[in-house]
Amino acid sequence: MSIYAHSKENAPTAEWQMLDEHLEGTAKRAAVFADSFSSSAFGRIVGLLHDIGKSRKGFQSYLRRCNGMDDVQNDDGDYSHSGAGACWLCDNAGVLGKALAYCVAGHHAGLPDWSGGEKPDGALIQRLRNESSVLEEPQVRDWIEDHGDAWQNGKGAMPFKFSPDDSSLSFWIRMMYSCLVDADFLDTEAFIDSSRSAIRMKPKSLGDLSGLFFRQLDEKQLSAPSTDVNKLRAEIRSACECAAELGPGFFSLTVPTGGGKTLSGT
Repeated sequence: MSIYAHSKENAPTAEWQMLDEHLEGTAKRAAVFADSFSSSAFGRIVGLLHDIGKSRKGFQSYLRRCNGMDDVQNDDGDYSHSGAGACWLCDNAGVLGKALAYCVAGHHAGLPDWSGGEKPDGALIQRLRNESSVLEEPQVRDWIEDHGDAWQNGKGAMPFKFSPDDSSLSFWIRMMYSCLVDADFLDTEAFIDSSRSAIRMKPKSLGDLSGLFFRQLDEKQLSAPSTDVNKLRAEIRSACECAAELGPGFFSLTVPTGGGKTLSGT
């Protein structure tokens, strides 16, 4: 049976993205991103696991329903998918399993709290309890049996020594989360919108971007009415550009809403 990660509007299933292709593509990107802080192996495992819940019968039926297809094996049940990989990590990935589970469970909705919060059902501890049974669904269990050997590389030594107060671990989780979210988005975009994705593969230098940015900013400023507010915005921009000539350091920009902080501070 073919297991898909993404469908494509008005396209036959032969043109849909296979789940194993998406997981591998995301894993490769996440590993590259995480390599800069000695965490490539962990980037790869969160990439391979983040969407294993899409192997659920409910999710595959959901894709077909969204595309107006009749499904002889239709399943109108739950089609959430991000909890399955998080549950597997907590059960199987050693000391960092829980840390990586935060990233997988939150790769669409944001990093969850461990417990409590305004929506307790969204806390990681509660999601692990509620969604652990997904791993026992026949199609998910079959997927794990077929692909699980590749995930064992995510076990083992910590990438570096964390600080005693756990602050560096918290920062590491956020870095891993960023790697996964970016990798997932970029691989999905490459499938959904290949032309836009191709543009990203030809990045411009900071010099080129600077020229484009300041040309548009100059045009915006010159075309703006000569009001008191716009005169102040021009002064704020000038102050920011003067500060940019100073040596490296920490700078603050305290300006009321509407003063042009976003463009001037850039």
